[in-house]
Amino acid sequence: SPAVDGAVLNLENGKKFIIEVNGQGDKNVYIKKIVLNGKTLAGFTIKHADIMSGGKITFYMSDVPVK
Repeated sequence: SPAVDGAVLNLENGKKFIIEVNGQGDKNVYIKKIVLNGKTLAGFTIKHADIMSGGKITFYMSDVPVK
């Protein structure tokens, strides 16, 4: 699980990539879903280009693993 509640990456191209974590806690160590720029990802990977384009990624945490 993410070690921080959030972060902002100031990219060399002048854009920002915001990382947020929703529902993080001692028992919520599993990623339930990931939303990148308002769209839920089908898996748990993103591309370098997604980061460099700027925007926001939100990790939604749970105490139950996704199967």
